[in-house]
Amino acid sequence: MDNETRSLPMVALRGLTIMPEMIVHFDVSRERSVKAIEAAMLHDQKIFLVTQIDPEVESPDLAGVYHVGTIAYIKQVVKLPQNLLRVLVEGTGRATLVKFEQEFPFIRSEITPVDEEEMQMPEPVMHRSLKELFHRYCMENGKVSKELVAQILNIDNVEELVEQIAVNIPLSYQNKQKILEALTLEERYEVLGAILGNEIEIMQIGRDLQKKVKARIDKN
Repeated sequence: MDNETRSLPMVALRGLTIMPEMIVHFDVSRERSVKAIEAAMLHDQKIFLVTQIDPEVESPDLAGVYHVGTIAYIKQVVKLPQNLLRVLVEGTGRATLVKFEQEFPFIRSEITPVDEEEMQMPEPVMHRSLKELFHRYCMENGKVSKELVAQILNIDNVEELVEQIAVNIPLSYQNKQKILEALTLEERYEVLGAILGNEIEIMQIGRDLQKKVKARIDKN
């Protein structure tokens, strides 16, 4: 990806982080967001999506948004009642936000696409340990379909494995943002591994607590 600074219409998302490889829809209602989508559709259908730090803020400034976002391709736009747009996008790559300005009637961002850096950790080590961690997570969670688990465990490429795990498991937008902000593959591997490990621990604690409560009820 060319890492020279480029300009794209921008949408600030509330309570949602979109990452590369994600195909997802969301609704926009703020006028400048609607106009940004419309401007993108008139050009090359590319939009820069960045997440607000505080979802309640109506008009965030540069300090009110995360500075790593996702360049996305708009696949479909559906007009809904009350001036709502339902937008289907596919994340195509990470980018850092340099600045943005109100270019009436929408916000235009200046961004720098992120290139991958050379990894220090051997790929087979990352590949094996991440698959093992993902398998443990799925065993504890029990809600990830067997078909999806098998599909992800069959991925041979480390970068694709990291991205597919990140976009297919239910994570908070804050955790997704942490993964998005990890700009190298090795950093993403470490962040995702830490998140998976933490989720496994939380689920184990919850299960142990349920057992104790059940045992106490049975005893009473």
